[in-house]
Formats: sequence, C-alpha cells, structure tokens
Amino acid sequence: MVFGVEYQVFKIWLALLTIFIVGAIDIRSLVFGGVSLLGMVGVLIFLRELSKDDACTRQKYLRYWHQSNVYEPWPQVRQEGISGQIHPRPLGFGRNRLV
Repeated sequence: MVFGVEYQVFKIWLALLTIFIVGAIDIRSLVFGGVSLLGMVGVLIFLRELSKDDACTRQKYLRYWHQSNVYEPWPQVRQEGISGQIHPRPLGFGRNRLV
C-alpha cells in the first residue's frame, strides 16, 4: 500500500500524473498543469476511499469480472463436452434424445 492505495494502482496513477505534468511543461501551460494536478489529487482521494474498507478491492473486482455475469463464491471449473459447449448436459438428461 502506498498512500492508502494498492501498489499496482498507485503505479498507474503515478504514470498518469507524470504524463500530465510533462505535457504541461511541454506546452508551457500553468493552467493545464494546475488543473491536471488537482484532478489527479482528486483521483488519488477517490482511490483511497475505494481501498479504505478492503485493500484487495481491485483483485476481487478482476476475479468477478473474469467470471462474467454470474458470481458464485466457489472456484469455477470449465468443462467442455464433445460438442464444444461449456458445461454440456450429461447423456440421459435430455441430450441427444427425441421427445
């Protein structure tokens, strides 16, 4: 944790801050530099609030995101059947049968 933010997220924040400051120096604009600095401080405060309750918020969100639209609290095992479908019905449970 750096400044109350997860280290990986802080590195991204620091890289963006550097890009904005170098951009402000390159175009010689104090207004752009000041606005970008204030904006990035606001983003840092927002990131601190996100990770205040739980330091692993980003990891949990990425794990949830990879599980798609269905959240289940246990590990997912992907099984592909002969037809290439994920989690196909086993034989005898309505598969390959005429009604």
